[in-house]
Order: sequence, then structure tokens, then C-alpha cells
Amino acid sequence: MLGPGAAFLVLTSVLAVQALFFADGGLLALGGNALNTGAASCFIAYPLIFRPLAFAALLVLARAADVSAWIGPGLFGGPP
Repeated sequence: MLGPGAAFLVLTSVLAVQALFFADGGLLALGGNALNTGAASCFIAYPLIFRPLAFAALLVLARAADVSAWIGPGLFGGPP
């Protein structure tokens, strides 16, 4: 919702809390976890996978609305 930059900061802060309070890898692994988990999901998966799929779904939704608005009234007896 906030974009890849803000998502990376939030994900890194979550990883820092995990490293400090839950001993999940510790502080020495925080950089690697942030790089592998945060950067990969925010800066690679978001622009290369999510954005094209969201755009394609929006086009399909708009096309479906156009076709149904054009054909629907003719099927039910209204003016086209």
C-alpha cells in the first residue's frame, strides 16, 4: 500500500524485532535477512510480478465492464 521503499523499512523493522526479542538469527544475520527477505520481495517481486498482474487484472475488469455494458441492455430488451 505504501510502495516498495516504505515496505522495505517496515519489513526490516519487523526483522529487527524478531532478531532482538525472539533470537531469530540474531543481529549478525539481520543484514542477510533484510537483503534476502526484504529486498527480494519489495524491490524485485513487487515491480516484476505484482504490478503487471494487477494491471492485467484491471484491464480484464475494465474490458468485462465494457462488454457487459454494451451487450447487457440488448439482451434484456433495453436500448443498446
